[in-house]
Amino acid sequence: MPGEHLLLLLRHAKSSWDEGVEDSSRPLNDRGRRDARAVGRILAQRGWRPDLALCSPALRARQTWQEAVEDGAEAAELRFDDRIYAAAPGTLERLVREVPESVGTLAVIGHGPGLPDLAERLAGDATSAAARRMREKYPTTGLAVFSLTGSWADLSQAHLVDFVVPR
Repeated sequence: MPGEHLLLLLRHAKSSWDEGVEDSSRPLNDRGRRDARAVGRILAQRGWRPDLALCSPALRARQTWQEAVEDGAEAAELRFDDRIYAAAPGTLERLVREVPESVGTLAVIGHGPGLPDLAERLAGDATSAAARRMREKYPTTGLAVFSLTGSWADLSQAHLVDFVVPR
C-alpha cells in the first residue's frame, strides 16, 4: 500500500587515492572518517533511521556506513548491492523502484556521479535553498533527503526536503 516514504541518498565519504590500490578497495582517509561520523550524528539527531540501507560493496562506501553507525546512525537492515558501484542514475532509480512498500525509509550509499545525478533528476526544477546547495556541489558525504507520497515505483512524486554536507 502506498504511503509516505523517505529516501536518503548518501554519497560515500572522502577516500584515499593510494597508488596501486584497486578503485573498489580504496579506504576512507582521516577526513572521510570524521565526515562519515558527522553524518551519523545528523541521521541520529534528525531521526532519519532507514528501514533498509542499500550500500555499494566498495570499501569506501561500506566504511562510510560503518563510521556513521559508530556515531548514531542505524538501519533495521543493511544490504550490499553490486549494482550501486559505478551505477548510472537510471540503474539507481530502478533499484529504488524495486523496494517493497513496507520500507518506509530507504538509504542508498553510493558514488558520484550516478548518485548526485539521480538526486538532481529527482529534485526536478525545485528552487529551494537545499536544491541550490545540492546543484552547486554534491561533495563526498553529501546527503540528499527526499520525501515521497505514494509508492516507490512513482519517483516522480519525490520532493527534496533537505541537503546536508557534514563538515
